[in-house]
Amino acid sequence: MQRFYFENIKDYFFIEDKNFINQVLKVLRSQLWDNFIFFDGKKHTDFVFEISEIQKNKIFFKKLEEIDKNSEIDFEINLFSSIPNKLEKIEFIVQKWTEVWVSNFYFFKSQRSQKIFLNENKVDRIKKIIQEAAEQSNRNKIPNFQIIEKIDFEKLKKEKNIFLHTKDENSIKLSEIKAKSWEKINIFIGPEWWFSDEEIEIFQKNNFQKIFLWNRILRTETVGFTVAFFIIQNF
Repeated sequence: MQRFYFENIKDYFFIEDKNFINQVLKVLRSQLWDNFIFFDGKKHTDFVFEISEIQKNKIFFKKLEEIDKNSEIDFEINLFSSIPNKLEKIEFIVQKWTEVWVSNFYFFKSQRSQKIFLNENKVDRIKKIIQEAAEQSNRNKIPNFQIIEKIDFEKLKKEKNIFLHTKDENSIKLSEIKAKSWEKINIFIGPEWWFSDEEIEIFQKNNFQKIFLWNRILRTETVGFTVAFFIIQNF
């Protein structure tokens, strides 16, 4: 069954969003009595509904059953990413990280970040990509997306903070991260030309752990979710 996020789920409700109606009727070619799954992003529950009525500008749904499940991880993994050099990379990052169960996205301007202007329409598009990835990957929650002006190191003190680097000096292996010891793990990803020496010094002064993966250089948009998936699988 097709799965959708909808915030205000009731036993009987209707949706009048034109894009949704187009997807259901013209793309999916759905008909009366076809079943769908909805989730509200709050409960660990999938709600099975059937199409009970189709009007010109509305589709009505009637609840059939509730399915209790928990597809979320038991701790929080957050991405703190330097803004990459292309909007397409941000879109790819949020899509793939959502699929591997990352909790929240925080993008910030590092010293070597490229200039990208994200207007309201672009941010809405990014959030829509996150929502669709959550729907597809069977998640219960929708990750938060935020552009932050600066990193609040004081707030992060009681959390596990790691940053990735290409040099193994003063570094540990990813396999040494003990996820069960932490409620929150924050992964910091640098831009295409990595963090500056000054930024690395600031990270280390704030007890961030440096992680060296291997001798190969991974792209900004691929290294993060690879690390997140490894941590989750070893929880």
